[in-house]
Amino acid sequence: RGLPNITSTVEALSALISEKTVQLYERHKVFNNTELHARYEIYLEQYSKTINIEALTMIDVAKRQIFPTVMRYTTELANSINTIRLTDPNLDVSAQSSLLKKTTTFLNELNNRIDALKDATTQAKELHGEPYKQGIFYRDVVFQAMKELRNIVDQLEVLIDYEMWPLPSYTKMLFRLS
Repeated sequence: RGLPNITSTVEALSALISEKTVQLYERHKVFNNTELHARYEIYLEQYSKTINIEALTMIDVAKRQIFPTVMRYTTELANSINTIRLTDPNLDVSAQSSLLKKTTTFLNELNNRIDALKDATTQAKELHGEPYKQGIFYRDVVFQAMKELRNIVDQLEVLIDYEMWPLPSYTKMLFRLS
């Protein structure tokens, strides 16, 4: 049908200030060029602020809820391994050790991803006053850092004890409505 396939908000907003759009709005005396550019900048700033709020919330949840939960779980696993070894050094604790190694590895990666997202949001704030560049940065860098953090948290959710997980799991949300 000849319609553009624009996959990002930042790029889609550019249509608001295209020559054809400006001419259309001016011809019908709805908005002039200056008003459309002002709206364009406001929408870009709203986009950036929304992504920033989501990123900061994600950092807070990861630091205050996910990280401590994983720490408690790894401590319980380590204590379990030590207790079993004290009881009988010949018992096989390879399953527990493997799980401990996975969760510890993911815990370190979680910490790295939290730091990366914090750094990205800090860099994005430095672009204040340049709405388009800031919007592009949020789309390409901050949003990517959010995806990477989310990936680690999703992997941890599968490993951590169901009762310890601090947030509703996908299973709870999909199959247990009460």
